[in-house]
Amino acid sequence: GGEWGDDADSEGAIVEERARARLDALREEESDTRQRESALRSRAERLEARAEELHERAGRVVLSDEAGARALLVSRAQLLRAAARRRKRLQAVHELAVALGEAIGAQELKVIRLASEASAKRATLQRMLEEEERRQRREAARSTDSSVAEAFRELEVRALQDQYDAADAVGSE
Repeated sequence: GGEWGDDADSEGAIVEERARARLDALREEESDTRQRESALRSRAERLEARAEELHERAGRVVLSDEAGARALLVSRAQLLRAAARRRKRLQAVHELAVALGEAIGAQELKVIRLASEASAKRATLQRMLEEEERRQRREAARSTDSSVAEAFRELEVRALQDQYDAADAVGSE
């Protein structure tokens, strides 16, 4: 009887289960990304502090030769470039985390929509099933009514035949 409803239930449950698993994976990926982002940020801050410290130290040192001054400038430039590269990487990781957050939101909406669709499908199938059961009951009732009517007609025909036979018997005497 309830096969249609059961199929919709299990199909909805499977879809919901898959969507939830995907959602959990996305959440875990987002958490990992946030941890990497935090580690990169603190590393970039340490490098910038180190570059600043070196710069201050270089400023305090009175350099006698030009070559030494150039070497310190080159070293500072390299440290600043490395810090800039790390900031870019950090920005990319941050953008990935934001995108993952949006993807998780979209997956949550999809799960809600699929659950709603499955529920609507179950309700529709339940209505169809109830209508079919009512139709079959009406059909059975109609069939019973016509059988009863047929039996009455046969009884009437027999009664008329008996009357005719009785009249015929009286007439032939």
